[in-house]
Amino acid sequence: MSQVGSSWTGIDSYATRADARRFETYEFSVAGRLGLGSAITHALQHGIENIRDLIRARLVRIHAGLTAIPGVTVFEDDAAESAFLTFTTDALVPAELNDYLAEANIAAAVVDRDYARADLEARGLEAVNRVAPHAYTSEEDIDRFLDAVSVASRRTRWRNAS
Repeated sequence: MSQVGSSWTGIDSYATRADARRFETYEFSVAGRLGLGSAITHALQHGIENIRDLIRARLVRIHAGLTAIPGVTVFEDDAAESAFLTFTTDALVPAELNDYLAEANIAAAVVDRDYARADLEARGLEAVNRVAPHAYTSEEDIDRFLDAVSVASRRTRWRNAS
């Protein structure tokens, strides 16, 4: 049997598998499969509820840190059970802040109207920054992230004031 969803049975014919592997494509991401395997192992070792609680605690801490930075607006309520936070700064457009974070080796993202048109249009926004901590995100990682957002906001406000 083939290792993919379908196999050639003749020059102009093919047979599709009868099981769930029929949905596999001919090419796949090895890194994605390894990452999924690692996530499953982590979940089995630590328990889903513990992972949820760890992520929740990190989000609460990041929310408090971001809202303490002048000019930062966080869009999720701190009591929300979200898996990420979206925010903007008065000092930088989301793409500029994301570039700054990337230069500091901090993973974050920009969500624009191509991904969240209804929500962003309703808020009058073109884009927002997005941060999604993981169970393995350390306290030091959070400190570096919050420091970087704070420094970027201060530097830009200073630059724009001159």
